[in-house]
Amino acid sequence: MDIMKQKVFICDCHSVAHQFVIDYYNDDDDPEVYVSIRLNSFGNVFQRLWRALKYVVKVGDADYSEVILNEDKQKELIKFLQKNEKRTRP
Repeated sequence: MDIMKQKVFICDCHSVAHQFVIDYYNDDDDPEVYVSIRLNSFGNVFQRLWRALKYVVKVGDADYSEVILNEDKQKELIKFLQKNEKRTRP
């Protein structure tokens, strides 16, 4: 039995800057799913430092980007999660 499964999803725009990774850990008693979202790095170093400083002192809102999944990728995500969920049921 695999202890860890990993799946990478890339945005429908095909930019690797828009992606997330799902890690599924099957620890017999306590299975866990982790979702890791790649942070964007828009702007030059000073703009990113300014944005980070504003985030630390809670001024303004955090910056977000998105990952768009087409219908095939949506089905792939659902299938991945359902397949691993079935393995953990008694």
